[in-house]
Amino acid sequence: MPVLKNDIVFHEVQCRGGLGISKIRLYLFEAAFVINRNPVNACRTIIRNCLKNFENNLKGKNMEYHHTQKGTVMLAFLLSACIVVVILPFLSIGNNYHIPVILLMPAIIMIAAALALFYALSVEIKDNKLIIYFGIGLIRKSILLSEIQQARAVQNPWYAGWGIRLIPGQGWLWNVSGIDAVELTMKNGDRFRIGTDEPEKLVTAIEAVIPIKSIS
Repeated sequence: MPVLKNDIVFHEVQCRGGLGISKIRLYLFEAAFVINRNPVNACRTIIRNCLKNFENNLKGKNMEYHHTQKGTVMLAFLLSACIVVVILPFLSIGNNYHIPVILLMPAIIMIAAALALFYALSVEIKDNKLIIYFGIGLIRKSILLSEIQQARAVQNPWYAGWGIRLIPGQGWLWNVSGIDAVELTMKNGDRFRIGTDEPEKLVTAIEAVIPIKSIS
């Protein structure tokens, strides 16, 4: 419902710009005020607010999103493996034989690398791109927003697992925890899934910045 304040009605509306949809507040004069006083200024106010919003879109002010999801299960598994590997040298195996630490170093290095690379999955929207990266960012993917046709919240099959997976008939999946995801349909027909614990928010953020002509 509009709110009347000082002869002005505030309306929350959606304005469509060249780079996407964003909600702005338009200052619409009360009907009686428009009719009886100055409708020209009222129209100027509306146009000025729309243009200001479009300018903000062009500057990228409405294209900011960042979220990091921790890979809880993956972290628990890798840390458990690390603990086992660390205590192995202190265990006796027949005739008081101890496993040399040097033999376990490759396993320790591999587990540490896996922790650094896959402990989390981050998603960002900036500079006209959707950026996804694992852990410290060595493994990443960048998608132009102009290439995205549609984004929708989905759930992965239980067997999809975590990490980087190819799901038959559903495209590639990047995931660190859970089964919730956002599926992107590209203009070329390809599909790509991003695991996330806030799928609805990610869909909203993507739809707010992809070009209008790409929204189905």
